[in-house]
Amino acid sequence: MPLFSYRARTEQGALVKGELEGESSSDVVRELSALGYIPVQIRRSIAPSPRISFSRKKVRADDLILFTKQFGTIIRTGVPLIRGLQTLRDQAESEEMRRVVNAILKNVQQGNSLGDAMKKHPHVFSPVYYNTVRAGETSGKLEEMLNRLADLLEYERKVKEELKSATRYPILVITVMILAVFILVTFVVPKFMTLYARYNMELPLPTRILMAVSTCFSRYWYVVLIIVAGLIAGLRVLIRTEWGERLWDRVKIEAPIVGKIVFKGILSRMARIFATLSSSGVPILEAMEIVRTTVGNSVVAERIKQIRSQVIEGSGIALPMSRIGGFPPLFVQMVAIGEETGALDDMLLEASRHYEMEIEYHL
Repeated sequence: MPLFSYRARTEQGALVKGELEGESSSDVVRELSALGYIPVQIRRSIAPSPRISFSRKKVRADDLILFTKQFGTIIRTGVPLIRGLQTLRDQAESEEMRRVVNAILKNVQQGNSLGDAMKKHPHVFSPVYYNTVRAGETSGKLEEMLNRLADLLEYERKVKEELKSATRYPILVITVMILAVFILVTFVVPKFMTLYARYNMELPLPTRILMAVSTCFSRYWYVVLIIVAGLIAGLRVLIRTEWGERLWDRVKIEAPIVGKIVFKGILSRMARIFATLSSSGVPILEAMEIVRTTVGNSVVAERIKQIRSQVIEGSGIALPMSRIGGFPPLFVQMVAIGEETGALDDMLLEASRHYEMEIEYHL
């Protein structure tokens, strides 16, 4: 369907710009009129030159946070949902965000709920997001749910930045070590080889091995590059398999130093998401399934799956969590206290803050 760019005026006289799909400019005029806009200019967009695209454009975390905050403000001021979505679409700075909001607007106008409309865009809205919105629609607390989502998104951005900061130094150290070994083997060792050969010295086995490696690097460097490239490609393929993904995820949470920080980040995020969903009115079992699919680590996801299966059978959360293992005793105790006191949401938020503080301490 052709795409048309338009300029129009609102009933208050404000100028708005955007793009709409339609069979003709007349269709666009009718749609703008239905939205309460007065068309000023409508032009058919020129199709961009063909180019290879391997993935859909992504919506930045900052754009989604801004959208969520603005949406909450609009709902609080009493603006109708349709008009609010129109405003958000027109104010969106990101082209992809504008396209997504426009698609949501059309779905809502066709009678779909807001949560269902968002579910059709999983590359932008996670299961946590659209399920929380659904809960807000059902309970009549959409503004409150949007504010919680904004807080959650800002928290997740902060944790990701902290984890990147935590892993940056070890990666730098490993890179420097690899470069140092490469320089040693390629440039330094050959000079010693010439010296030893001149005096016909008997060398120990480790030194002879090092010299053999140096010779291999010097004479067959292209073979070494092919082997290294093959290993990297093989690892990438392996990680895409179920077994390889589990192995890699286990390495990430059990690696020395960095693994502890990564695991605490996962625990903090998991607790925060669970608390957000549960306090929004999402049933416990459904919340656990959403957490499992969004936790971002297959090893932890499998543990949550096992806990959930026991909860289905009538158990609480803390007891199977302690039986299955893999969770810190403090985390299990906080969950147990939350269940006993009926304040599970509050205890999970407290656990999330605790592990967030521990990450900051390690940094």
